[in-house]
Amino acid sequence: MSENKAEGPQNPSRRLLLGTVVAFAAASAAAAVKNNILQPIREGLSNNPDTTPTPTSTLTPTTQPTETPTPQPTKEKPDLGFNRLKEILALLLASKERLQKEKEYVGWAQTLEQIDNGFLGVFDVNLRGKLLDKRFAIREKGDPRLHLLSPDDRDWALKNGYHPESMAICIDSYNEAKDILKSKFREPGGGENFYSLFRPDLVTMANTGHQKFTKSDLTDIQTRENSLDEMLINPGGMLYLINRETGMNLPPSNLRYLFVNLGKNPADKMLARAYPENKEPGKAKRLISALEKICQKLSQKGLIYNADNVPGSELSGDIGSYQALPETFLRENEFFEQNFGKTWNPFGLEATVLAYLFLAHGWAWKTSKGEQKYQIGYLKNSIDGKIRKQFRLEALIKWNGNLAEDALTWANKYYDEVIYPGYLAKKAA
Repeated sequence: MSENKAEGPQNPSRRLLLGTVVAFAAASAAAAVKNNILQPIREGLSNNPDTTPTPTSTLTPTTQPTETPTPQPTKEKPDLGFNRLKEILALLLASKERLQKEKEYVGWAQTLEQIDNGFLGVFDVNLRGKLLDKRFAIREKGDPRLHLLSPDDRDWALKNGYHPESMAICIDSYNEAKDILKSKFREPGGGENFYSLFRPDLVTMANTGHQKFTKSDLTDIQTRENSLDEMLINPGGMLYLINRETGMNLPPSNLRYLFVNLGKNPADKMLARAYPENKEPGKAKRLISALEKICQKLSQKGLIYNADNVPGSELSGDIGSYQALPETFLRENEFFEQNFGKTWNPFGLEATVLAYLFLAHGWAWKTSKGEQKYQIGYLKNSIDGKIRKQFRLEALIKWNGNLAEDALTWANKYYDEVIYPGYLAKKAA
């Protein structure tokens, strides 16, 4: 595909928001593959009130008896699993006792809340996969809190070997991230205040005469709410990124499950091993300090986390469902807490929303010597045809430079195979 069309049509009338993409009929061959593959996932998953008219009283007001109200049964609060999770988090990460408690939790969890909460403390790869299976079963039953996957998205996920719930979470998180940005954009001050806060990289470039992003470019995005979509990588690109971080093929379907492989060993030990003091003085201590702060803040909400008892990547000590260095996660989480009123638990599925926002977020600062520096946020091609591949690459490099080009390839692949055909189908309807 041409770079001019990458990730989105350039004609403003064709600018897409993900929520407007509609489904069209999938090929019969793809449907057959879908039914064959999904069968193993599905296996094992399992009022009109009477009214009685009130009789008219014949008593005078002076003789009217006082009625005693009928006691109403106390409604029990639903069990969301927090007591079970507290027991789990108190046990050593690699202990048999913990694994057994995690198994019991996954067997017990039935509601969407219980399943989602399970990701906050169940860290075994296979058991997190079972939670994803259960979540997909609830989605398939039509739970109003979970959008059904379109046939196109479902078939695209299966064709590429991904569990459909992994795809669905990436789509839901994309829409949630966009809603968070939209809410801030609509506050007093509009696009001008929004971009000064969220994308100082672009504002600084425009105000200093940078050729890659001019004042007219800045004015354009400040006046268009749909410019927010241009800052978010599409779900196909995010699916690829998180797959490379926490994805794993699991039986019986052998599909690719995301958000499951968080690491087996304590994160603080993995950080110390990844950044030895004799090679990078002070880095491990700084990262472990950030991890401890994350755990302290999480523990204030009821579930107790300890830096020596949460999993981290074997290679780098990254943590959570999308794998971020503790310092990076802490910085981004605090930024959104202070400026957007949002905060996330890195181990939950909810962290996928922050993954989108992290890529979109840009920074600008000056060094002690007055040199202008940037951390570029994600930005798609402009609606008037300006190529901005470098913006996307630089944003992806801050995630993982080794994955940047491939992530763009997957984002473009999803656009070509799902988003744009869906747009054409809707236009023709």
